[in-house]
Amino acid sequence: MWGGIFGLSHVSQDRWGGLPVTLILATFGLAFGFPLGFSSRSAALQTPAIRSLCVLYVELIRGVPLISLLFMASVMFSAVHA
Repeated sequence: MWGGIFGLSHVSQDRWGGLPVTLILATFGLAFGFPLGFSSRSAALQTPAIRSLCVLYVELIRGVPLISLLFMASVMFSAVHA
């Protein structure tokens, strides 16, 4: 989306649609959520503090409806451009 790679032109952030924003959020969610979820079940990290932190994060994300996360992301992205 930022361009400059393989001859692609730059696309400003105010022209990004819903699909790129959704893909970016999904990518970051998976990038942070999967390792935390995996480490909470891992035998190597059975430290109660780390395990409880991982479980808290995963349950918090699972407990919040997706529409509210997307709405909050759209509010935060629009506040950055104001």
